[in-house]
Amino acid sequence: GTFGSSSASPLVLIDGVEGDMNALDPTTIDKISVLKDAASSAIYGSRAANGVILVTTKSGSEGKLTASYNGYVGWQSPTALPEFTSNYDYMLAMNQARENVGQSALYGEDYLKKYLRYKSVDPDHYPDWDYQALLTTGSGFTQNHHASVSGGTKKLQAFASFAYQSQEGYMAGYDTDRYSLKARINANVTDFLKLGLLIDGRHATTVTPTYGSSMLGAINRTPGLYPLILSDGRYGPGYNNNNYLALCREGGKATSTTDNIRATVSATLTPVEGLVIDFKWSPNLSNTYKKTTKKSVPVYNSPEQESPVAVLPEQSSLSQSESRYIKNTIQAIATYNRTFRKNHDFGVLVGYEQITHDAESHSLSRTGFVNDDYEVMDAGSIALMDNAGSASAWSLLSAFARVNYSYKSRYLFEANFRADGSSRFAKGNRFGYFPSFSAAWRISEEGFMKGLSWLNNLKIRASWGQLGNQEIGIYPSYVTINFNPAYIFGGVGVDGGLQTSFANSDISWETSVTTNVGLDFAFLRNRLYGSFDWYVKNTHDILLKLPIPEVTGMTAPYQNAGVVRNTGWDLEIGHKNTIGDFNYAVNFNLSDVRNEVIDLKGAGPIIDGYEIIEEGYPINSLYGYRTDGLFRNKEELLNHPDQSYFGDYGLGDIKYVNVSDSDGTTNTINASDRTVIGNQIPRFTYLFPSALAFTSSFL
Repeated sequence: GTFGSSSASPLVLIDGVEGDMNALDPTTIDKISVLKDAASSAIYGSRAANGVILVTTKSGSEGKLTASYNGYVGWQSPTALPEFTSNYDYMLAMNQARENVGQSALYGEDYLKKYLRYKSVDPDHYPDWDYQALLTTGSGFTQNHHASVSGGTKKLQAFASFAYQSQEGYMAGYDTDRYSLKARINANVTDFLKLGLLIDGRHATTVTPTYGSSMLGAINRTPGLYPLILSDGRYGPGYNNNNYLALCREGGKATSTTDNIRATVSATLTPVEGLVIDFKWSPNLSNTYKKTTKKSVPVYNSPEQESPVAVLPEQSSLSQSESRYIKNTIQAIATYNRTFRKNHDFGVLVGYEQITHDAESHSLSRTGFVNDDYEVMDAGSIALMDNAGSASAWSLLSAFARVNYSYKSRYLFEANFRADGSSRFAKGNRFGYFPSFSAAWRISEEGFMKGLSWLNNLKIRASWGQLGNQEIGIYPSYVTINFNPAYIFGGVGVDGGLQTSFANSDISWETSVTTNVGLDFAFLRNRLYGSFDWYVKNTHDILLKLPIPEVTGMTAPYQNAGVVRNTGWDLEIGHKNTIGDFNYAVNFNLSDVRNEVIDLKGAGPIIDGYEIIEEGYPINSLYGYRTDGLFRNKEELLNHPDQSYFGDYGLGDIKYVNVSDSDGTTNTINASDRTVIGNQIPRFTYLFPSALAFTSSFL
């Protein structure tokens, strides 16, 4: 529901602290909960504007020491790859296409005959390569191993695990390895004090060909009519002296290594009955090191040629970078729950949270190496070297509260309030205030429903809430100076600085207001269950960059300007059962959402290439030309509006639709005929998650 922020991802909380699902060992997960409506997410504040995923990982339990292992090995392959025409048929089609526009054939009849005759015996002069077959030679081998130990006493419980995962790509040169380590200790020091320590570490390495992206493009776009490998084993020139196969195999590699360690120290106090006070301190340290080599690869026109026709690239290079951050989270939460006169349940929660994030990075590179195999920075030329570095910091300060009440677990009410202060906004605009309310009626607990033994749960609920969003970079409210550029005065280099973007000290929180109505149900001893939700989410004061004159030479500032609405519903139906030692669960999820830009404060439409943001249409709608088939005869060519704006056209070419003559032209197709042609947000999404389990005991 936003297009100004840098991320539309949900907030992921792992054991109460923000984390990354991709960095989590899935075998350590105990349970996952998803919060979608604003009322349930409001207590988590500004970062929860796009929903919340709560993850609880495994911990030790009282009992004897147990050990477990699970793992798998396998091979992966693509489920489907594009099927291409043969190189010979490609040449025929190219000749036909040129003939359609009055041009001469690119491939003569004599060459085509010789091609069919000699392609299998003379690949130097009649190449017939298959990029897909040459490049998809990786094994696709994958393996995953996980071992853990768990146990404890009444006073002390412990859990530890180690995991290793590796995967080789089905394209050569792609590899990844990951090691994960987790240790968790919980201690019941006294009847009113519990202490906990969680340490979670990860070491991950990913290796890809330096020219991997070019390789992927070559597979799908370049015909195999150009010499790739000569008969003497050397590399041919490829297309336009760009042999992507050679670059993939010999052109170097990019290696990225990430080390991450997260710790959580916790203390829980229960000074009086019903009162629980939790303290958490969680430092998170991450370091990413990247090394990229670009090695020169010579290519030749023929086996007889001694000197290369080209060297790709002309000079080899080496670049290295390192970035690290430390993120500190401090939480203090107090909850009080009490039951009055058996039927009245009352609860209060108050809390404080502080997050600080400090990051720095540096990079260096050199071009021109005498020996490509000596991948050390000092071996590169000092004439072509570069270095750079940066640092940043931000913080978030929050206070929050919750009150809930229920009568006989039949009538439920909850109210939340949260205040967030962000360093990303200037003084006077740093704090945002976000309330939410929810209520529910468990009809199945009413006396008049007690006779329905087949009904286990029936609940109607409604909620309304606000959430904020601050994800727009780190310093959008402040004038920043870039000290990287250098200037020449009198033939001498002089350091300098310049402002590259406008700042706006008046911007503040982007706010989402969500109204939700839902129904929960369960039948037949909870074997059949489900839920239905209908919602409307209005996001206003959206933070976005409105267009400014390019003559300024500056990047546009963020502004609170825009309203977007999401309307939709979610349906979940599930069935679970146990038959002897066999357990199964089958679920079906269906979601519908309609997205619409309501207001752009008169600044729209905002066009960026093939995307448009315009009132009345979904965010980032596809923007282009409507088509009406192909030109099939000369009559269609003569009667169709002029579309020479796209170049020469003839039989077999695409017919474009003349949508508008707003630019004053008549019966002419040009840039003014672009219009909304599609939507990137799917209307319906569905899912069929299922689970099967079989347990057995042997004496």
